[in-house]
Amino acid sequence: MAVGTPTEGHRQRLRERFLAHETGALGDEALLELLLCYAIPQRDVQPIAKRLIGKYGNLSSLLSLDADTLCSEEGIKQATAALLKLVDHIRTSGERPPASGKKKPDTDAVQNGAINRIRLARAKVASAAIDEAPKSHISIAFNFKSKPLSAPPNVLRLEIAFRMAGIEEKEEGEEDAPEKKPDDKKPETVVLVECAYEVDYVLREGFEITPEHVKAFKDGNAIFNAWPYFREYLQNNLQRMGLPPLTAPFLRLQPKPKPRKREKNEHETERSLPGQGRQ
Repeated sequence: MAVGTPTEGHRQRLRERFLAHETGALGDEALLELLLCYAIPQRDVQPIAKRLIGKYGNLSSLLSLDADTLCSEEGIKQATAALLKLVDHIRTSGERPPASGKKKPDTDAVQNGAINRIRLARAKVASAAIDEAPKSHISIAFNFKSKPLSAPPNVLRLEIAFRMAGIEEKEEGEEDAPEKKPDDKKPETVVLVECAYEVDYVLREGFEITPEHVKAFKDGNAIFNAWPYFREYLQNNLQRMGLPPLTAPFLRLQPKPKPRKREKNEHETERSLPGQGRQ
């Protein structure tokens, strides 16, 4: 009867913990260790994962490295670098936004621009003191907006700002209590995560970008490219705050209803994520 090695048993436990969505199995180091298991056989890859996350800070930064830089790291060969870049390509591709009406999406800019850098530009995290489980539901709302920024020649730079707010809802019947007078106070925000990413696209030499191209990028591709970074940032910070893990839903763009009066700047668009739920 064949007996499995300690390494095989450990890798099996890694897979099982990941599929069970255990909190400890969803951190950057654990996810990288699981990835390395599929590229580096019969070797303890935990020290490699720990060293790389310690050097580059997080999994997103590591995956964003080019293949040559990855291969220059000890223990990383071409097959491993190819797997990491494959994961990077999948996570930054995202879902393509649907075409509106009968008009075909503008792919000209997409074919003439390539991602060069995604950088966390600013962030804000806040939470109320929670000594015990909330007595009522917490409604989770996501929203984001995008705008172009000044950039060097042949570079399109966009800022994508994300926001997640958790608002404690009133209990059923509380609003109708006769002894309580209505007030104008807004619902209390118990947790707030905000961050903005700068996404740089290098444009093909000689390509002249138009306002329509900028709109195609900032309303679609840039949001999808930055969304995986926000999902990781959100999950990591909620865990650090001692809150239950929250995995942001898959992204679907849905235009907000047009206001009766134009109040927003023409160079700034805003979208909302329909996947709002309770925690």
